[in-house]
Amino acid sequence: KVMVVDDQTSMRAMIRRTLQDLGFRDVRDKASATDALDDVRANRVHLIISDYNMPNMDGYRLTQRIRQLGI
Repeated sequence: KVMVVDDQTSMRAMIRRTLQDLGFRDVRDKASATDALDDVRANRVHLIISDYNMPNMDGYRLTQRIRQLGI
């Protein structure tokens, strides 16, 4: 299970397509770190590919929050 987090729709689509072309079957994407954090709380994810520079919560803060949750 892979999650792509980026505020730009085109980047999410490009990364999702690339991962699917490489054989990843369960690829989801989120437009914000907040949405990603909510999803991660509810569903186990094995890999997160995140943009660093996003509004409200950047990729670094997202990583910190996930680690704080012990996920």
